[in-house]
Order: sequence, then C-alpha cells, then structure tokens
Amino acid sequence: MAQRERETTRDGYEAQFAVNHLGHFHLVRKLSPLLARSGSTAAPSRVVNLSSVTHVMFAPNEGILFDDINGEKDYQNWVRYGHAKLATVLFSHELNKRFKAAGEHVQSVALHPGIIKTDLYAHTHEGTGKEQMMQGHFFKLPLYLFDWSKSVPQGAATTVVCALDPGLKAGGYYKDCRPSNETHALAFDDTQAARLWAVSEEMVDKALKANRGRI
Repeated sequence: MAQRERETTRDGYEAQFAVNHLGHFHLVRKLSPLLARSGSTAAPSRVVNLSSVTHVMFAPNEGILFDDINGEKDYQNWVRYGHAKLATVLFSHELNKRFKAAGEHVQSVALHPGIIKTDLYAHTHEGTGKEQMMQGHFFKLPLYLFDWSKSVPQGAATTVVCALDPGLKAGGYYKDCRPSNETHALAFDDTQAARLWAVSEEMVDKALKANRGRI
C-alpha cells in the first residue's frame, strides 16, 4: 500500500495498479460464468469490491492516467494508491452494467471499509499504525478521518452488509454500512469505465500470453 518507491510486477506493471485492480479484474473475469450460473432473481450472485476513500482524496482529477498507467513518467505513492482504488470503483460500475445488460443475476458493488488500525501501512512510512497515517499527506487531512475506534470486525462490517443486505444498491458505492455519494467526480463515468475495461483486458491478456507455460 502506497509504497514510497515505484515497484513493478514481473510483467512490468506498476504494482499498486496490478495488485489492487488487474488481479481482481482477471479473477472476476474467470469467475463470471460461475457467478452467472449461480445467481437467481431471488438471490443474485455478488461481487464486492474493496475500494478506499483515498480514491476521492488522491486520485487525479482527470481520473485514470491512461497515458501513464504504469507510473513511468511520474510516480507519487499516494496518488497511485488513490488511482488504483478509483479503478476499483470504475471496474465495479462497469461490471454491474455488463451483467445487467446481459440479463444475468449478478450484482457488483464497491465500498470503503474504513480507516482501521492495522499494519496495512507497513510500506508507507516509518513507524506503525497511527504514526504512519499521521505522516506524509495525511497530516493535512481533517481529524474526523482518523476514527481509530474502528476495530477489525467493525472495519469488516460494510463488506458484510454489501455481501448480504437484500436491499443492496447494486453498482453503487458504500461507506459506513450505507450507500454513499462521497466519490470521485469520475467514479461512475461510463466512458472512463469502458476504456479502463478495454485497457485492463489488454494488459491482462498480454501478461497471460507472456507467462504461458509458467503459470
């Protein structure tokens, strides 16, 4: 998460984008036939995508950086983390749209689980937990964002709601166990979402072809 130095995967892709988006994109693409077969009108299958409030705070105003998707021209760790998490919301939106258009009983939703005191920030700054979060960009943020009362189970609550709530707002974005409009201006932009899907397919297929026989 938000590694200070740019890292790449074996395929040459910027690590945060690859780990937070491309891997999930490929997994869901492989599972889609099973999800479609498993869903019904009464009990749709669901894909729950973990994004982050950082997609609002740090993702570029122009949205996905298609001209520098791997951060070769410019790498700022929190910008790239927010960028990857914006990709998560756009993917979720496009996925839900595609399942609906195909008449499949599958729902997709994205969410922010909360800022939780764990070791997730180990590669971000020196120190641990709250110390890490208060350094770098975060010292500029309003204190209400640092609700350290959230335990790990509380942090999982929104995910559970999105997985089980029969009244789910499919295709939306959840925060604190309810639908939220606190999203990036382009989080539900159909043009960006469709282009991201096409670029993601190209990147994943290229990696699979290069690794054929090794995985």
